[in-house]
Amino acid sequence: MYRLGFFLFLITSGIPSGSNAQALRFGSGIFAGLNLSQIDGDDMQGYDKMGINAGLRGIAYIIPKLEFHTELAYNQRGSQSKGFSQSNDKGRKMILDYASINALVVLNDWFHPIKEYYRIQACAGVGTGRLIRSNVYDPAGDRDQRQIPLSHLPPFLNTTDFSLILGINVKVDEQAGLSFRFNRSMNKLLDSDLVPTINERRVYSMTGYFISCDFFYHF
Repeated sequence: MYRLGFFLFLITSGIPSGSNAQALRFGSGIFAGLNLSQIDGDDMQGYDKMGINAGLRGIAYIIPKLEFHTELAYNQRGSQSKGFSQSNDKGRKMILDYASINALVVLNDWFHPIKEYYRIQACAGVGTGRLIRSNVYDPAGDRDQRQIPLSHLPPFLNTTDFSLILGINVKVDEQAGLSFRFNRSMNKLLDSDLVPTINERRVYSMTGYFISCDFFYHF
């Protein structure tokens, strides 16, 4: 899957634009920003886990109002309790880092009549991610009978993620702008049916979410 995605990315980013590609123009870009993430089922609430989101983008300009984007991305997800402080042994944290491939359909709108570019882009698509790093900080997990002991869960985490992506890009000029996105996993990060009862405490299924804000630049 990842070899195929990388091959598609090379196709969309490596073909020259302009007069050398009359029927269909291609481009490329970069993006970087921050994620705020959470996980349903982990006994914590709120988008409190901050992380990095960055990657490369390939662009196919199909018609003036329609584009197709492919992305290779690195994003840091997970969850974190409010008021987390590792130095004071307060709170809990799940660190989940992914390498992802995204495919997005992008619609352009709000044309700038003078500079001749579309200022708003609405995007929707899917992504598949591979969990490349996981870590848990839960000093009170084995003592607090009210919480799931997170330290026992990493061996049961699903290493493949399938996500639904919705977002909007706001361009500040023809090549650069800001991107705002919502990502929801369509499969479970952890399936409770596959996890035994831990210290007589039930484990619930987990699903990941994250929102992101990125700066992008298209070449």
